[in-house]
Amino acid sequence: MRAFGIGAAGVVCAMLLCANALALDFRGSIDTDVRFAPEDEWTIDFLELELSTEISGELHDRFAILVEPRLISHPIKDEMTLSDLQSRSTADVIELELGEAYGELRSLLLKGLDLKIGRQRIAWGTADKFNPTDNLNPDDMSDALDFGEKMPSLGISATYYFDSSRLELVWLPVFSPAVLPPLTEEMQQEFTEQMDMEPNTGSAVIDDLLNSMIAAEDISALSINQKSKLPDAKLENSTAAVKFATMLADFDLSLSYVYGFDDIGTPKLVEVRMSEDWEPNITAYMGYPRLHIIGADTAGALSWLGDVGVWAEAAYFIPEPMEFKALAYVPDEILEIARIAGAKVEEGALVVSEDEVADEPYFKATVGCDYTFKNDIYINIQYARGMPYENTPDMIGDYLIARAERSFMHETIKLAFNTIWSSGDGGWGLIPALEYYPFDGAELDISYFYPLGSEDSKIKRMSDPLLVFKAKLSF
Repeated sequence: MRAFGIGAAGVVCAMLLCANALALDFRGSIDTDVRFAPEDEWTIDFLELELSTEISGELHDRFAILVEPRLISHPIKDEMTLSDLQSRSTADVIELELGEAYGELRSLLLKGLDLKIGRQRIAWGTADKFNPTDNLNPDDMSDALDFGEKMPSLGISATYYFDSSRLELVWLPVFSPAVLPPLTEEMQQEFTEQMDMEPNTGSAVIDDLLNSMIAAEDISALSINQKSKLPDAKLENSTAAVKFATMLADFDLSLSYVYGFDDIGTPKLVEVRMSEDWEPNITAYMGYPRLHIIGADTAGALSWLGDVGVWAEAAYFIPEPMEFKALAYVPDEILEIARIAGAKVEEGALVVSEDEVADEPYFKATVGCDYTFKNDIYINIQYARGMPYENTPDMIGDYLIARAERSFMHETIKLAFNTIWSSGDGGWGLIPALEYYPFDGAELDISYFYPLGSEDSKIKRMSDPLLVFKAKLSF
């Protein structure tokens, strides 16, 4: 994502002119999102304005395109230098993002075979946002309250339709990691706990010495420089997937397989370098294990129970083991003593520990139902095992998610109540909301995110209480 300022608006305008010349469909929206932190003197925690556009249409009866350019403004600034204030491009930053952008060829070579080439959001799964089989696009976790967001990926997808079934093949040539939320102290501590710093140098004497040093130093309180080791852009590191979907007794049913990567990552290499005053400087490199993901999902309505909507989705993740290594760069004299004591030395560093990580399979699933009662109250309830960021057996948690809503005054006003509860750590989140639709294409929302439970719970650590105002004008 890059700041383009006025040039970004020029790009969008040029695309609109092209859309008009080619008689393509054009639609869009202007979204405003403002969030206040009541417990922090009503600080404006988040402020964003987004202009989203979509250009789509057929250039031929068997060739269609779709492009989604977006302009985003973040008026809240941190510290700025004098030179920043002397430039419009830095004082008033406008970001240009590209959502989906692809061409679609229909009935290519044989009838029913469609091919998409370009940036695509390939959404798999039947559950409501909590989709364990949706693993082709990287997660966008930059906004903790905008759950379930994904970013499009560059690739090729082919779908063959026959009878009431379809077969889908996907190839993504390059790996893209997830966008992570801003790092908090709690997240830093959780990341530190993932690093296996238990000394295993090959020398009992050196292990005892290192254990005493670690015990004397609060590792979780140290500043850790985090970097990533992305898979090389090679054919062997591409992602491939296949999905078969059909109808069975009025229920949608699908089976899928993905040979991809964990987009969240796990610590792969830790380097500890001692400063002149013997203060440790730690750099941790994230690695992204290969994954085999076997998935299945189904959805339908129970006619014998008043057409209650039901769905179920599950995925089994089988990671390929990844080597973890912790290296300590110490003075040559100490390194030589460690070598004599029988410790393992490698490339001028003491090997503190090495092990295989991400080598245990894990299981995620979601089951849910929804129903609209005669008094127009809508209920949606889901049980989810595992969140997108939970990528080891020890991290997998169990969650109960529910939403209730009802519309009033000819559906111009909607009251909604959302909640999520984590059984593992007792975390609980409440989000009451009021939505107002004054006329077609306009929406005004106010909601309140209130986390409850233990301070160590994942939901409590997501965010402090927030009062959220949103406005959306579609055209």
